[in-house]
Amino acid sequence: MKKIMAALLMGLILNLFVGSIGYCASNDVKDKEILMKMEFIEMSQENNSQKKILAKPTLILVNNTEGNIFMGKTVSFPSTGKLENVGIDISLYPQIQDHQIVIKTKMNISFISTFDKSGNPIIQRSTSIADLICKNNETILLGGLIGEKKEDFVFVKLTPEIQNS
Repeated sequence: MKKIMAALLMGLILNLFVGSIGYCASNDVKDKEILMKMEFIEMSQENNSQKKILAKPTLILVNNTEGNIFMGKTVSFPSTGKLENVGIDISLYPQIQDHQIVIKTKMNISFISTFDKSGNPIIQRSTSIADLICKNNETILLGGLIGEKKEDFVFVKLTPEIQNS
């Protein structure tokens, strides 16, 4: 675990110094679009390596407008008929401020850990809420939430890009 945290910290520090620097040339940012390029990455604590890229979604948001992405499935509770989403759910709310992008994020990961005696799924959840500040085209890493196996973690690699329209 210490190796993973050290590697993540080193990656974030390198990103601060090496990350691309950009800015929005226009002062009118009210209706600017922001392209959110993401990679959902599953990491293994056992061998300190990337297991697989789960998805590479892209979302286009207007400045000061929230957007959501859900990747998963809907499960049923047989005893009640209740339906619930299980998977990865991320909400992003970007704001362009002083040539930077402030992103309010909320990421939820949920999965079925087991079933009770009635056949209802027992759902395990983890949540991350963060306010991030980055420059245009700068990549940031979000997460470290526990995946389906306790030795696995899910991260989101996020690169916001202000669109020139």
